Amino acid sequence: MTASFSGAALLRAAVFASLGAWPAASAAEVLAYRNLRLPNGLNVVVHEDHSAPIVSLAVWYRVGSADEPAGRTGFAHLFEHLMFRGSKHYNAPFLDAMNDMGGGNVNADTSFDHTAYYATVPTAALDRALWLESDRMGHLLGPLDHTRLTTERAVVRNEHRDNLDLPYARAYPHLLRHLFPANHPYHHDVDGHAADLDNLTVEDARSWFRSHYGAANATLVMAGDITPEAAREKAMTYFGDLAPGPDLMRQQPWVVPLRVAARGTMHDHVAKHRIVRAWPIPQAGTDAAARLRLAARILGDGAASRLHARLVTQDGVATDVAAYVPSLALAGMLWLIVDVAEGADPAAVESTLDEELRRFLASGPDRDEIALAQVQENTDFLAATERMDAKARRLALGQALHDDPGEEWVAQLRMAHADAESVRREAAAWLSQPSYTLSVLPAPEGFDAEAEDASDTGLGIAEGQPAPGGAATGAFRAVHGWAVDRQVPPPVVENAAEFSFPTVHRSRLRRGSTLVSAQRTGSPFVRVRFQFGGGSAGDFGRLPGTALFTLSLLDGAAAMQANRLGATFETGCEIDACVVGLRVPRERLQAGLALMVDAIRHNVGQDDIDHVRTQRLAATDTGTMTSFGLAHGLMNRLLFGESHPYGFAAFPHGTRESLQAMDADAVGAYRRDYLRPDNLTVVMVGDVTHEEGARALESAFEEWVPPVSPIPSVPMHTVKREPGDVAYLVDRPGTRQAHIAVGSLAPPAGEDLNLDLASQVFIDLPGSRLNANLRQDKGWSYGVAGGMSRQRGQRTFTFHAPVQADRTVDAVAEIRREIFALVDGSAPLSETEVASVRTGLARSLTAALQADSAVMLNLASSVKLGRRDDFWQTLPAVLQGLSAPRVSGALEDLLRTQGRTWVIVGDRTRIEAQLRQQFPALHVVDTEGRVVD
Repeated sequence: MTASFSGAALLRAAVFASLGAWPAASAAEVLAYRNLRLPNGLNVVVHEDHSAPIVSLAVWYRVGSADEPAGRTGFAHLFEHLMFRGSKHYNAPFLDAMNDMGGGNVNADTSFDHTAYYATVPTAALDRALWLESDRMGHLLGPLDHTRLTTERAVVRNEHRDNLDLPYARAYPHLLRHLFPANHPYHHDVDGHAADLDNLTVEDARSWFRSHYGAANATLVMAGDITPEAAREKAMTYFGDLAPGPDLMRQQPWVVPLRVAARGTMHDHVAKHRIVRAWPIPQAGTDAAARLRLAARILGDGAASRLHARLVTQDGVATDVAAYVPSLALAGMLWLIVDVAEGADPAAVESTLDEELRRFLASGPDRDEIALAQVQENTDFLAATERMDAKARRLALGQALHDDPGEEWVAQLRMAHADAESVRREAAAWLSQPSYTLSVLPAPEGFDAEAEDASDTGLGIAEGQPAPGGAATGAFRAVHGWAVDRQVPPPVVENAAEFSFPTVHRSRLRRGSTLVSAQRTGSPFVRVRFQFGGGSAGDFGRLPGTALFTLSLLDGAAAMQANRLGATFETGCEIDACVVGLRVPRERLQAGLALMVDAIRHNVGQDDIDHVRTQRLAATDTGTMTSFGLAHGLMNRLLFGESHPYGFAAFPHGTRESLQAMDADAVGAYRRDYLRPDNLTVVMVGDVTHEEGARALESAFEEWVPPVSPIPSVPMHTVKREPGDVAYLVDRPGTRQAHIAVGSLAPPAGEDLNLDLASQVFIDLPGSRLNANLRQDKGWSYGVAGGMSRQRGQRTFTFHAPVQADRTVDAVAEIRREIFALVDGSAPLSETEVASVRTGLARSLTAALQADSAVMLNLASSVKLGRRDDFWQTLPAVLQGLSAPRVSGALEDLLRTQGRTWVIVGDRTRIEAQLRQQFPALHVVDTEGRVVD
């Protein structure tokens, strides 16, 4: 019999024959992958893993801010945004399409070296996702016009202003200017210069796209439920006919040590004096960079680091230290960061920093330090690559920047093979070079940040810049006649059986604790979360901030001991529960549990209390909080009032007065009342059976006996707000943006999810009504976010909208218009809106819950809220049962009957007069919520 083939089949056979067999799997030890290059030059990398019916996509373009010539800064970041606005065959917001098909972790980022797009989709939606990705790679320019460019440019400018209003954010571009010469590709940051973006024309944008977004300059990664054979066929189907793009110019590595040591000073709206010591170092992908990463960890990363031990623990002259070594392709940098304690002499702190650095460069790390650093790097890397999308992103990073998908794993091997002497030699070679030291000081009243930045020019031009290398694309070609119909996106085939949440088990332990567990076979770590009832609401009737202060006393020694187990230890307080958390290798679970119990039961002394007091004092300064943090805290205080435990604990760090008064009696009383086994729910996730977890806990709790005194009850009462709007203005002189927050009180959480879904439709998703209005249509905001709070009692429905200051009153008017249209019934949430979000959420559950960390957080949340143990197993069916009338009606009723509280944070001189047009009875309050005018 003679076989018959269609033209398309013959074309596939010919192309596959020219590609040859897949190359052997990478030598990197952790992850297997296959890679090939399509005829048009597109790099394709595949990691096969059928553990869940999802595929993580990463599309990386080898273009970033380092490729921007003078006068064109910020273009790469702007194009990251434009790629989400729609393409020729799908001229609508890309995020809406991805959310509708159940896409999770959908986002993008721009760095010096790349622009990356990523998403995780159900396997059944992979074809549609590839169709969309390929359309914006090959057909973006059709709908790009002046209006779209202008709107998205405004969004980017808003993002930039939002970022610069964050504490210490302006230090980053400042350090770039002083670490890299003016002609170095890293001299300017990703956001670029506002004037360059203002001068950008549509033709400039089109030219940038044509120059950098061809297939030969891109990498496509598919990781998850797909075979290499299926992946290459899909890659050819959707991307094979796209143009390679023009020849490319590649910036070359250029490491320029500083010629002389230099210093700089800048001011910001911060509470603490910060010192940053920084050096240029070799680029990622080198032995030197790997060894310097270990050196940085030993010097300044975590409680076990040398600088933390000396400056924070021993001398008490710093509240925190950190080290920063980003992974960059052309040159690296290493920062050591020290936050000076209140009352300490910055010059003395810096002198001690110099002393510790000299000692390290002379003698290097000891064997214990290098072993600990290697264990931490290894366990952190394993945890960071637990998610499928993280694997995809690291494969893409390696291929895009180093032409080796396994480079991130190879870097781990470089660090594993380093010894103490090689780390010392590398540190001595680079950290004995001249450095740049930046001091960031609290800004005086009336400070002008923009003027200070404009007066700082940084380094001049340096000699020796290598010429760019060429990357010819002439040998690549598009393969026509292969692609599917671009006029109609492929369907998403439903399969309700695909979502699977591990079975939840529950039992009572001997000391009165409850264990709730979910087994995840094959996980290298076990995650344990101790949830103690009370939380920050337990501060009611005590010194404000007692709960968080008490939990902070458990850190320090426990965190260092956890590091030696290859574990992480953390503490914190939510409004209803205080938490002690552990991530530990499975084989060390028993030792980790013993560490947790010992930390909780350990008696603290006055030195411990004084040490924590020093660290926590700066956190109480509401005047230096972010606008979001300030608005969030004030909203809870204003909604509940200080006579309610939730309002009392709205700022859980406490006040300066309460922290100064904190003593052993106060923290001892909180520990005795709440940190006890009979007030404890343990949530455990990992490759441990429920029975194994229970036995391990019973052993760890053997000597932990609860006190005979009863557990105090937090006195809750229901708060009712009158209908209508009440608005408060908080003056933040000099801020570039205004921050609008709107909140209402809502019933406690239960099994009814109508309000939760309504908040997604109205405010929280990228395509929500308010985001479509303020961001997509008008460009006034970087984005609106919010939703229902996760607390046991009355909840809050709150959303936040940072906006450009000159559009504050316009944004308020638009938000009020949207609310009124919902409340009066003229524009209820439609069946189309609700169905899209409802279906997308149900489809996204597998991707959202793929990692143990996500299972832990969501299981712990449902336990805290008192939801059924099968809540997550039944969630898809529950979502599909929600109707648009009930979803819309729930939010309409809430906004109509509960009243709306507005908190607007911004420069009063710029926005007050306009705001009074919307709110004649506007209250001006200080950062504590007290009326000042």
